[in-house]
Amino acid sequence: YLQIMTALAVGDGSIMRRFVSDDLYERLAGSIKKGETVSYNRMYLNDVSLIGVRGDEDRNYLSIAVKSTSQRIRIKTSGIEKIDQVLTSKTEIVIMARAKNATASKGSIYAHQCPSCGGTLKDTLDIKCQYCGNVLNSGRNEWIIVDVMSTAAYAEYATKYADSFAVS
Repeated sequence: YLQIMTALAVGDGSIMRRFVSDDLYERLAGSIKKGETVSYNRMYLNDVSLIGVRGDEDRNYLSIAVKSTSQRIRIKTSGIEKIDQVLTSKTEIVIMARAKNATASKGSIYAHQCPSCGGTLKDTLDIKCQYCGNVLNSGRNEWIIVDVMSTAAYAEYATKYADSFAVS
């Protein structure tokens, strides 16, 4: 989640690339405005809670409520402009997925190692291991973020997939 927030703040989607699905990357990268730098004076997490577990034929999904507080700013050549005059809080739901038949990781993408072969990743922005060719954001070995949604959107999601929730 913080990788996503950082990518959006600095205007560089490659920062989040390894940790999100291809679909989510395309959606979020499309919202990054080139030439406009929106950052944070403050940004922190208040609470992170697992609120749902579900599965389908191929994958397991975790629903995680993330409450964050921030104050956004716009960086200009003439200085800093506050977008939010005060700290604001929001809750978003992060959906993570991993293959049901996932094998034990030999490394961790968070430690810059391939979870498939354990090789050290050359570039921290790579999404494919240079040694074994494993696609790092596939969800075959690691939990990958497949969606970030509002609480209202999550209510619809939970209703749509109600029958597949093991824990809600």
